[in-house]
Amino acid sequence: MSPFLENLFWILVGAVITRILDKPIERLQRKVNYGLRRFISRFRQSGNLAPIQYEYRIGKWRVGWFVIEGSSSDPYTVNNAICQFDPTPLVLPPERQQRKNQIEESQAKLEKELGSREFHNGPTLALGGFRRGQKGDMEEPLLILQLRSSDYYTYLATAMSLDELISVEQGRTTTVRERYLRNIRYESPIPEFASAFSINLNVITSDGYIVIGKRAEGMGGYPGYIFPAINEVVNPVADRSAIGTLSLFATAQRGASHELNIEISEDELVFFTLGVDTRWYFYELTGLIRSKTYSRDDILSRRSLGSKERWESTELYFLPHDPESMAKFMRDISRTEKWGPVGVVCLVQTMILEFSEKVTERALRKYPPLKPESSSRRQSSD
Repeated sequence: MSPFLENLFWILVGAVITRILDKPIERLQRKVNYGLRRFISRFRQSGNLAPIQYEYRIGKWRVGWFVIEGSSSDPYTVNNAICQFDPTPLVLPPERQQRKNQIEESQAKLEKELGSREFHNGPTLALGGFRRGQKGDMEEPLLILQLRSSDYYTYLATAMSLDELISVEQGRTTTVRERYLRNIRYESPIPEFASAFSINLNVITSDGYIVIGKRAEGMGGYPGYIFPAINEVVNPVADRSAIGTLSLFATAQRGASHELNIEISEDELVFFTLGVDTRWYFYELTGLIRSKTYSRDDILSRRSLGSKERWESTELYFLPHDPESMAKFMRDISRTEKWGPVGVVCLVQTMILEFSEKVTERALRKYPPLKPESSSRRQSSD
C-alpha cells in the first residue's frame, strides 16, 4: 500500500473510532461533571458553604442575597406595592422571649442610671408572607405584602441574635441560627425572625448622579458598610397614607426627609424586588427615587442644614451616570471599604434599569471586586 493510501486509511479509522466513542466520552464527561456538582451541592447543604442558589450573582460579583419577587427591569410602581396588615400577634419561642425580656431590663436599667436607653423599642412590622399578581391590560407586576405587628426589641432578640449560643438538650449548645433557621425556604418567611421589614433606596439626582451612602459605625447589622442612600424600617404608626392605610411611599418620604432632608413625590419612586439578606435574615424591598427637583449640589446643601437621621450615614457618594464609571467605583472602593449585600444589589438593579442587564454585566465582569487591604497596610501606605 502506498504511503498516501496508508495515511488515508488510518485517518478514516481514526474518524470512525472518534465517531463511535464520541457520544460515550461525552456521556462520561457529563456524568463526572454532574457527580462533582452533586458532591459540591451536598457539601454546601451541610452548612460548610452557602447554597449558590441563594446568592445574588452578576459578572464576577456575588453577595449573600436572594431575590424572592420582582425585577429591576420591570419595577413596581408605588400603587402596585401594597401592604396588608395581619393583626395576629407574634409569639416568640420561650427562650427568645426570655432574651427579649433581658433586653428590656438592661435598657430600663440604662435609662434609670444614665437618663436614656441605647436602643429605643419602636414599633416595626414583621413579614408574614406575600402574594404576587398583575394589573391592567399591560399586566403590570403587583406585590402584596402581608405584615404583622412587631417591635425593635423582638428584632434584637431574633435576627440580630442569630449567632448567639444557646443551650439545648443533653447539655449541648448551638446557635440561634442553627436551631431556628436550619433548612429554611426563604420564599416562606418566618415572621418571628423577619421582624423588622425595611426599604432600601438609591437616588438619582436631577443632574444624573446616582447617590449611595456609607453606614455609620454604630449602626446594627452592617456598621461602616456601603449601603443604599436610604435605609428605613417600615413604621406601622408613622407610615400611613392620607386615608390611614399602611404606605410604603410614606416610609420612603420619611427616609428621604430624615436621611437626606429632601422631599419626594409618588411618581419619583419605584420598587425593584423583594429579597432577603441570607446572613441576617433581613427581608427588604429595594428601589429607586428619581428626583426631578434635587441636584447633587442641592442634596449636599440640604444635608448641610441637618436632618433627623443624618448620623446614620457618614458619607454620601455621587456616581456618574455611566455603567463603566459605576462599576469601576464599585471595584476601587472594595479595596478599602466593605459592601453590604443590599448595597451591591440595589446599585446593580439601578444600573440594570438605566443601562440594561447586558451592559451592566459586561461592566461588572470588567471590574471585579478586589480583596480588601488590611487596616495596618492602609495606615503604612498613608
